[in-house]
Amino acid sequence: EIEAPAERDYRQHVQLRHDHAGRPLWICPDGRIMLESSSPVYKEACDFLVAIAEPVCRTKFMQEYQLTPYSLYAGASMGLRTADILSAMERFSKTKVPAEVEAQVTSSTSRYGKVKLVLQHDRYYIECPGDPMVLEQLLQDPVLRELRVLRDASDAVLPRAREKEA
Repeated sequence: EIEAPAERDYRQHVQLRHDHAGRPLWICPDGRIMLESSSPVYKEACDFLVAIAEPVCRTKFMQEYQLTPYSLYAGASMGLRTADILSAMERFSKTKVPAEVEAQVTSSTSRYGKVKLVLQHDRYYIECPGDPMVLEQLLQDPVLRELRVLRDASDAVLPRAREKEA
């Protein structure tokens, strides 16, 4: 049976830190984050959450946010690296950041900037500078594999027949 959000009990999953009173965040394993507005570092923690999470409910004393792949990607697009996000979570959290949340943050932000969509000569190209593993993953898609353009050292397009040799 799936519990309704109001019925979730996280006490078995999280343990308070000894200095929890000075920290404003409760981070749950499912990516829900509660922010206490009475904290002296409320403003800094709120700015951080606005950058990486979706607001769910914002009341005067407590605010609820939800981590999503899209919100984490938006944070990465603003220049926040995976390590920055996890470090801030550790700094603000009343509990140790759950492993599930660490995995979600890493999964959602570690690929940011590895692929670029580039417009050249009225055609779109996908570039993967510096990470051949991402290119290999993209080429698993049959449509992208068929549309691949190979170039030689002088930037001339190689004929499709030579692609198998390269």
